[in-house]
Amino acid sequence: MIIEGRFCNHDGEFCGQVKVNEQGHIEALGKGLGTADHKFDESLMIFPGMGDIHIHAREDVSGKQLYKESFKTASAAAVHGGVVHVADMPNNPEAPVDDEKYARKCELCKDTDVHFTLYAGIGPDTNPLSQKVPYKAFMGPSIGDLFFNSQQELEETIKRYKGCYVSFHCEDPYILETSKENETHSERRPRGAANTATAFALYLIEKYELKGKLCHFSTGDGLELVRAAKERGVTVTVETTPQQLYWDTSSLDKNNKPWLQMNPAFRDEIDRKGLLAGLLDGTVDFIATDHAPHRICEKLGRYQPMEIRKKIGNLAALSLEEITELDRICLENFEKMKDEDKEGFEALADVDGVSGTSQLDTYGAFTTWLMKEQGFTSADVAKVTAWNPGNFVNQFDQFIDAPFGKVAEGYVGSFTVIDPNTPWTAKNEEVKSRSAWTPYHGETFPGSVAAVFHKGKQLS
Repeated sequence: MIIEGRFCNHDGEFCGQVKVNEQGHIEALGKGLGTADHKFDESLMIFPGMGDIHIHAREDVSGKQLYKESFKTASAAAVHGGVVHVADMPNNPEAPVDDEKYARKCELCKDTDVHFTLYAGIGPDTNPLSQKVPYKAFMGPSIGDLFFNSQQELEETIKRYKGCYVSFHCEDPYILETSKENETHSERRPRGAANTATAFALYLIEKYELKGKLCHFSTGDGLELVRAAKERGVTVTVETTPQQLYWDTSSLDKNNKPWLQMNPAFRDEIDRKGLLAGLLDGTVDFIATDHAPHRICEKLGRYQPMEIRKKIGNLAALSLEEITELDRICLENFEKMKDEDKEGFEALADVDGVSGTSQLDTYGAFTTWLMKEQGFTSADVAKVTAWNPGNFVNQFDQFIDAPFGKVAEGYVGSFTVIDPNTPWTAKNEEVKSRSAWTPYHGETFPGSVAAVFHKGKQLS
């Protein structure tokens, strides 16, 4: 396959042709490689295949949460969002915490359009696997049962993972416990919980020589801790999410709070702007969605009558058709309550529901907002969506046959083609994730995903 157009790497752009061989690897770059199979106008931007290194596909050997997402539906959502490789988190009902469980989960994601890297879980009773894999540690309670209740408990476990690749969900369990009666979700999961846990995670990373990563970073002032750690040579990288860059607490209201509830919670405008600045200056290394495909009925459960809430509590027993109908009913009840019981509706806005937002479908389009409205260059975007994510997954070479991250000879022939000038409005009915919703419903991005290729094959 020969693809022709304007290519955008983290270290600059070039116009020309790229040839991909039968193995799906980039074989040559140049001007006269032959007749192009795919020729794109130079107003479009051909990035190395983008990667999202933090998603929750929800599939495991138990099959208990397939109603939320499967590897195939997550793959479809990724392609829709311009993403060719993802890394899936381990907080499943049957968590991959040892060699056997990890291998069984790996078998489930082989037949998908995009590439999957899998994290192994770290819990109070776990030990490192026999192979080199990325790990995830949940410092405090979030979604799932794989978490720690104290810093002491966490450190006793991390000692066993010296030198490993460990990503941290940074929220301090003690502060979460003492804040649980506060008025809003952001106050129940306060910035202090995030910053205290960040400081402790950096201590663990440095002391136990971890290759550390801090997930879905939410506080601007917390980045000062990261900058100081990086300056003294600590091996640490940082993710932030599209939603933390796009919205802040001033964006939240009674209508969108159930959709935008996530852990860690939204911060204020100063934090959001601090994260954007950190993404530009290199303190933040990745845009990673924390894609959490909860169903509509789960997100809107607190607005439903008791008989509906009982059904929501047992979704695994229902068929996908029954859950889809339940989603429709719950959305209808939500809108009806908004119109007919304004007082009751507003009273429920700050009651905690299910945390997490469905994000994969909008990944590529979101990058056009960064470029058109936030001053990011194509190189800036390529760095945090392709080069850095590629370098992360390339470390686990048992999963790949060619590296991700750059349009260059020897790299995988995967590309995300962005049209920066054709706006796209996100709509729930177009979402490919089984969750069937996006918090960006009705939001118009200044550009769109024009095409996606993986290993020389066009996926969209």
